[in-house]
Amino acid sequence: MLPFSRRLAAPALAALLLLLLTPAAPAAAGGELRLSYKKVKNPELKAMAKVLKDEKVFDLALPLARQLQLPQDLPVSFEECGQENAFYSMETRSITMCYELFTQLGGMFAEEGSTDEEVGEAILGAAFFIFLHEFGHGLVDLLDLPITGKEEDAVDDFATLVLINAGEEMAAASAISHFGTLADQYESGDTGDLAFWDEHSLNAQRVYSIACLLYGSDPETFAELSGEDGLPEERAARCPDEYRQKSRAWDKLLAPHLASR
Repeated sequence: MLPFSRRLAAPALAALLLLLLTPAAPAAAGGELRLSYKKVKNPELKAMAKVLKDEKVFDLALPLARQLQLPQDLPVSFEECGQENAFYSMETRSITMCYELFTQLGGMFAEEGSTDEEVGEAILGAAFFIFLHEFGHGLVDLLDLPITGKEEDAVDDFATLVLINAGEEMAAASAISHFGTLADQYESGDTGDLAFWDEHSLNAQRVYSIACLLYGSDPETFAELSGEDGLPEERAARCPDEYRQKSRAWDKLLAPHLASR
């Protein structure tokens, strides 16, 4: 396991609920997120699907979307996919969140000594990061945002910055745990087996990138992310500037599209 892949993982549900308390801009003439929950056939997925639908946990994203003037509705479908995945489709201009992904996250966070509540909230934190990542893809497409470099990295930054700005850093920490576990599972062998060709950065790189933004946002609070077991000192020293640079970039990209503009 990567050095700090689980050190900050903590219950995130209570913090994420603060998104509901953030005053939303009046609904603009434009699109909104449209959440739907599909029926499942696999009995192992039914309990998770029922919780997501009944508890409406992803309704937390609705006020966030209403801050922006989307040119059309953005459907978000929770469904059985046959694979552990989440993705944005440019063809249908929609987000799909697979129930299998939540089951995968449950297996990752179900450590000895963790309570059911802690596991559930860690699942939600990582899943909300993944949702924001896909929402970022949707914004790039729907708002025709100019992106230089790898879009996958840019929307990782978007998801992390949204959570930091909302005071939900522990959800980003759950994402660090998720990608750290994936790195241990798939990237600990021969470098010849690593997917350098993939549009995503390696999971280990995603861990350090998210950690850098967290540390850069508040080096004192997140001091434990730097040092022997975390970010190398030479990277940590640059993280405050990296945080400010990426925050300014996303602010400028989204400013023309704010509903309150």
